[in-house]
Amino acid sequence: MRVMYVDDMPDQLYALQQALEDNNVEFIGANSGKECLQKLQVGQLPDLIFLDIMMDDISGWELFDILKSNPLYSSIPIYFLTARTDTLAKDKGIQLADGFIEKPFDMDRIMKCIHDVEQNIKDT
Repeated sequence: MRVMYVDDMPDQLYALQQALEDNNVEFIGANSGKECLQKLQVGQLPDLIFLDIMMDDISGWELFDILKSNPLYSSIPIYFLTARTDTLAKDKGIQLADGFIEKPFDMDRIMKCIHDVEQNIKDT
């Protein structure tokens, strides 16, 4: 499995990278929406994207719309992984994305998301 995490907080990227690599999951980190799009354009396509909502250059909401409107990326499952936990954000995130996970992240929940996506890939 190859997982991309987009977050403008380097400590969050590092923490998830270490946890995923300890679980034999390939990690692609992007510290901005622009970097995410650049990595995707050069062929670093993940099986799953975790996406922060509150970022400086492009918000997670905007990046989600960009990704889902592009046929090359629209089938990639996206989970919001964010500290933005107000009711409006949760409701919107749950309706739009494949899942919504609050920070600080629970590694068991992250691994369940990865396992579910991996199982869906095997079933198709």
